[in-house]
Amino acid sequence: MGLPSGFGGAETEMWNVALGLAEDETYDVRALTLAGEMERPEKFGGLTLHPVPPAAPVSYKTGLLKRRQVILQYFSRLFRALTRQRGDIYFSKLASREASVAYFAAKAVRGKYVFRIEHDWETNLIDLTQKIFSGSRFAPKIFLYCLRRADLVIAQTQSQVDALAANYNINAIIIPNGHLMPPDDSIAHDPEQRKSVIWIGRAHPMKRPMLFLDLAERHPDFQFTMIMAPSAEHADLLAQTRSRAETLPNVQFFPGVSATEVNQHFQKARLFVLTSEAEGFSNVIIEAMKNGAPAVSLGHNPNNLLYPVTSSDVPPVSPGFYAAESMDTCSELIDLLFTNVDFWQRCHYKSIAFAKETFGLPIVLEKYRRHITQLLNKQ
Repeated sequence: MGLPSGFGGAETEMWNVALGLAEDETYDVRALTLAGEMERPEKFGGLTLHPVPPAAPVSYKTGLLKRRQVILQYFSRLFRALTRQRGDIYFSKLASREASVAYFAAKAVRGKYVFRIEHDWETNLIDLTQKIFSGSRFAPKIFLYCLRRADLVIAQTQSQVDALAANYNINAIIIPNGHLMPPDDSIAHDPEQRKSVIWIGRAHPMKRPMLFLDLAERHPDFQFTMIMAPSAEHADLLAQTRSRAETLPNVQFFPGVSATEVNQHFQKARLFVLTSEAEGFSNVIIEAMKNGAPAVSLGHNPNNLLYPVTSSDVPPVSPGFYAAESMDTCSELIDLLFTNVDFWQRCHYKSIAFAKETFGLPIVLEKYRRHITQLLNKQ
């Protein structure tokens, strides 16, 4: 079944979880989405997708009164759409004003409210205020009011659990991200079929794409593949990155591809490189591992699953490696995974097994079912 357009890794992951739960006749799973092109609810397997018209476009050139009117109308429309569902459990992810509306809608119909942390920035007040709510004085306070009263808060990593407890006095549980695994016979195990270093991400400064191109310059004999999903707010970054990539003969640049094509690129990759300065739990790391491409991360080590490399010695076999912000270490790991074929192959198989055992959708769905049952039985 195809995905709705505009899905990134985080949206795809939650979409697969929702579809998986909807296959169980115990649950009536519905999703609300901002979709101006949809006029009526549509069924995707057992999941019903309900469109909510987005707010009318406004800008700072629009009068203050008009802006407030448009925003209030939008949130009122969203609240009515949510309460009409009369759900037993309302689930939202990523700090936003919409997440707060979902909380109040849940309580209006006496439903349970579940929130899932999507990014490390949500777990401390400074980043929450500045990086997510763009310096707003009131939106973070309202969001935290809702978060502290949620019936269940789900985190992706232990560091998020610890930060929520320390910064907000909130107890959270961990449920790993859930992914569909590719068929075993679709994965190329021959290193000669896997010739590229791959980077995948959206156009955002946090992803630090230029560092990937710096690595490509260091390794002119290796092929580098860069897939950057466009984003309206950072069109200039995409243009700048593409322009520089086109000057490097060993770099192929793709301005966004389909989910099917992403898997095809992963299956041609020797390894995946992540240059982000911060993430929640990077779904693209899981996508790389499940397709047999060990991960090398420059500055992010989610749940400490990547082996931290601190010397030039060959590290132990691992599904991925953490370079602790060292471009030299990152470069050495690229060399290692290309030149030591036996080491790469063992990391390759370890990546696939680790992804299945930790992030396989059936395992993750069982965790959701257990906590949903506990919530529904809780008075």
